[in-house]
Amino acid sequence: MGQWALQFTPDVALGQHEQVLLLEVAASLRLWGGRSALLNRLEAGLASLGWPEPPCFGLGTTPRSAEWRARWRAEGPSALPEAPSLGGLPLRLIPEAQPHLTVLQGMGLWQLQDLQPLPRAGLRRRLGPALLEAIDAALGRVPDPRLPLQAPATFSQSMELPEPSAQIELLLLGIERLWLACQAWLIGLQLGLVRLRLVFHQGRREQDTQAVLLGLSEPTQQSSRVMRLVRERLGALQLHQAVHRLSWEVVQAQPWDGQTPSLFPGLAQAQQDLRGLCERLEARLGPEQVCVLSLHDSHCPEVAGQMHPLAIDRPLPRPSPSRWPEAFQRSAALQPPRPLWLLDAPQPLRILGHRPCLRGTPLRLRMGPERIESQWWEAPLRRDYFVAECEDQRLVWIYRTPEHAWFLHGHFG
Repeated sequence: MGQWALQFTPDVALGQHEQVLLLEVAASLRLWGGRSALLNRLEAGLASLGWPEPPCFGLGTTPRSAEWRARWRAEGPSALPEAPSLGGLPLRLIPEAQPHLTVLQGMGLWQLQDLQPLPRAGLRRRLGPALLEAIDAALGRVPDPRLPLQAPATFSQSMELPEPSAQIELLLLGIERLWLACQAWLIGLQLGLVRLRLVFHQGRREQDTQAVLLGLSEPTQQSSRVMRLVRERLGALQLHQAVHRLSWEVVQAQPWDGQTPSLFPGLAQAQQDLRGLCERLEARLGPEQVCVLSLHDSHCPEVAGQMHPLAIDRPLPRPSPSRWPEAFQRSAALQPPRPLWLLDAPQPLRILGHRPCLRGTPLRLRMGPERIESQWWEAPLRRDYFVAECEDQRLVWIYRTPEHAWFLHGHFG
């Protein structure tokens, strides 16, 4: 819980009582919209994490005064007191007064305001120095330093489900709770999520697990974006058996500078939309199914353009301005078209009546030939390419060798 609170302030410490957190928020109240807005956000966040009952808040100028007021609030009315005075605080709520409650009550001392007028030297001899030092620290008379919590360098958290389940919607509830903890860690360290690993524990052995790796094109702290990818991936996941425990691990995170909204959509918005599309496709189909075409300086068609998996955490390729003269570009536009989808290996075609056939049906040549000769120094390449039409009017790319053998090399979209 302390790690979750680091998203609101870097100064978080543990209190004297169990389940008490101390947050120094004086410097960040304006950032969160004031005291009331911050308290509402804290209460809503704790509820989303499954906190069993509404939290009790206490405000104070020192750590002890804030903690004592929170304890006082837990026993008082439901409304938060407006900066109550510590004079009416019951002594039984002060941890240092617990060993002396019988003596104090025997002296008729029930509240802090009853104790303050008494001589300090006599109280110190009778009760010891701890109680008076705690009161001085609460009232700001002496320093009350606390050791702040430090966020871990990496994030990995698990959650045991109430009962084993294979229903995606029930698993998403647990995953969303893990994401809220991860989001708080990211905000506290000013990081953005790039890659994460979800592990579904389905048995008592370590081998009985299924792991899912998800990647984003750029660092993010946005809940809707991350959970949308998780939903896409789980929609295509086949669970072997019921899941009893979930694990969330941040594989890669990068510094996050936030996002500056733009008034007019432009190239940046188009790039962001394209990245979002690639993220969803990779989450739904798998990383090996989303590919990008890379160009190489070669006349050989299978070498000139090659497909390889798109690493979405890397910058998307952008078309660079052509360095060729305009006249050359106009002449290149007059060249026969080439398909985008090439076969991994050219497929031999049967010859029927001196015409190439595909699936037993002769092809009709619509455009060509286009002579391609290359690699004379290594493996000589000489082909005559044609655009051919199938019986169902689909267009294919075929070529003829000097030996008059025909091959299918690609399909037009």
